[in-house]
Amino acid sequence: MRVLFAPANTSGQGSAMGEAIQRYGYTTETWVFGKSPFGIDCDRRFETARLLADPNYRWDMFDQAVRNFDVFHFMAGRSLLDSAEPAMPVLWDLPLLRLLGKKVVMHFRGSDVRLPSVHLRREEDSYFRNLAVLPDEDAIMNRIAISRRHADSLLVSTPGLLDYVPDAEWVGHVVTDTTVGYPRASEPDVPHVVHIPSSRATKGSAQVELAVQPLVEAGAITYQSITGLTVKQTHDMLRQADIVVDSLTIGDHGLISVEAMAVGCIPIAHIADINRSRNPGVPVVEATGPTLQHVLAGLASDPKRRAALRPELVKWVQTHHSHDAIGSRLHDIYQRPVVFPELHRTDWPVSTSTRHVEGLERRLADNHLQGHPLFAGFGPPARTTPPALTERLTQRIATLESELANAGITVNESVLGGTIRQFRPSVRARLYQHPRLHLRLRQFIERRKK
Repeated sequence: MRVLFAPANTSGQGSAMGEAIQRYGYTTETWVFGKSPFGIDCDRRFETARLLADPNYRWDMFDQAVRNFDVFHFMAGRSLLDSAEPAMPVLWDLPLLRLLGKKVVMHFRGSDVRLPSVHLRREEDSYFRNLAVLPDEDAIMNRIAISRRHADSLLVSTPGLLDYVPDAEWVGHVVTDTTVGYPRASEPDVPHVVHIPSSRATKGSAQVELAVQPLVEAGAITYQSITGLTVKQTHDMLRQADIVVDSLTIGDHGLISVEAMAVGCIPIAHIADINRSRNPGVPVVEATGPTLQHVLAGLASDPKRRAALRPELVKWVQTHHSHDAIGSRLHDIYQRPVVFPELHRTDWPVSTSTRHVEGLERRLADNHLQGHPLFAGFGPPARTTPPALTERLTQRIATLESELANAGITVNESVLGGTIRQFRPSVRARLYQHPRLHLRLRQFIERRKK
């Protein structure tokens, strides 16, 4: 079976999952659209600008994927065509892939699915409180709804994401086997603490630095914070560190904690109670912004506790995040029977702005057309006509009205009663082109001709 991880290789997890399942006989590739941050590698890379501008390039990519893969493991709420097809709805290739007999897995990774309103209620120090612009919750929920309807399986990477996709399965981060169990020297008297945020805004970095500064000045710890490292540089830094501070503002630990545990580096993070209950026994040391200084001071002054923790960390990763652990989970998911999607579901979620415009037009149409015999049983089409088509549509209106006139009918005296005239051209054109309305007009013309 052939598996494609796309269109992102989030933190190198697509490649890592590919390595994990190859032992079961799968062949895998990781495709990425655009540049990968942090020096993350992939099997194939496609230019984002060209995907947007060149339909042949875009469809050639999709054709190659369909011909060469059986399982499509999508990352971060994206698919092959939704981000590269501006004229179509998001994730519109999911039902197409399903109808072609492909297995589709959607793997949510974090900010792609996290809802600010839910997170703010749960987390007192939620990072959303400090963001100037919050994510569009309607867009997030629409992606979840489409994925739920058209994907074979929904996955999340951390237990906290089950708050937003409760019917998903939690398949955690995976680390390469070569990074697990790095040997360490004896415990230092002054531990080295690091903070390696992928985003300072979402990890509570300001709180971290406030907490560590007094300990650094007192000589209790040494401290280093750095961003923008490659994957290899991050692993090297964790091998040299004794303690790593992960996020204080998410309520979940991230990949950095797993990578730290793999090499015996003690991770500290804030994990909400509900997420600890979903992941019982996880050996990540608990701390929040207000408690971090006290927690760090306790670890710094207790080398025996640190030494006792390190083997427990490595064992946890071997049990829950190794190639064996994650590979077996994915193998079970990929081997489930294919269930073809329901074909009668046509209500595709749209963006907030489009829905707002269509709602106003629908209300306008309802007010003008309610009770008119010509429109009994149906309303105007919902899709908005692009402005570029207005001229051609206006010509079509003129043609149809000319036929009415040739049949001895003036629009204002006909069954239309001038109603459609009250709409702007693009809306009038859609009403004229509605299949049932068009048929009724043609039948009316033929009857008058006789």
